[in-house]
Parts: sequence; C-alpha cells; structure tokens
Amino acid sequence: MSMSEEEHLLREIARIYHDIKNPVAIISGNAQLLNEIARGLDLPADLKEPIADIEEASEELTARVERLRNLGKKGGSDSGTASF
Repeated sequence: MSMSEEEHLLREIARIYHDIKNPVAIISGNAQLLNEIARGLDLPADLKEPIADIEEASEELTARVERLRNLGKKGGSDSGTASF
C-alpha cells in the first residue's frame, strides 16, 4: 500500500471512529440512566433485562470502536487482526 493510500485509509478510520463514537456514547449514557431509573422504581426483571442488554451491547460496541481507533493510529498496539 502506498503512503497516500495508507494516509487515506487512516483518515477514513478516524472519520468512522468519530461518526460511531458519539451515538454510541449517547446510547450508553441513556441505557445507564434507564437502568438507574428501573432499579429505583423496582421494575420487574422482564423490563430491566432489555435495558441491561442495551447497556451491555453499547459497552461491547464501545470496545470495538476503541479497537478501530487503535488500528487507525500509526504504530498502534493493535496488529490489525482484531475481530470486529
């Protein structure tokens, strides 16, 4: 891969990282808030579980987005073989 292609790829990875990071942070924050409200209202488990699922999925997505960011850094610690 030429330097220009590599630079373009790194810019695209950075753009994608930023495009995904903010919505995931909003989802995660709202899921945490809903979880706290559900606990405070002592809602039944069948209502709490979907909220916990959303929170867990957003945490997993956050970890994947961070790996993407690491791939986009020159000399990042990720080898490029991370599973997305």
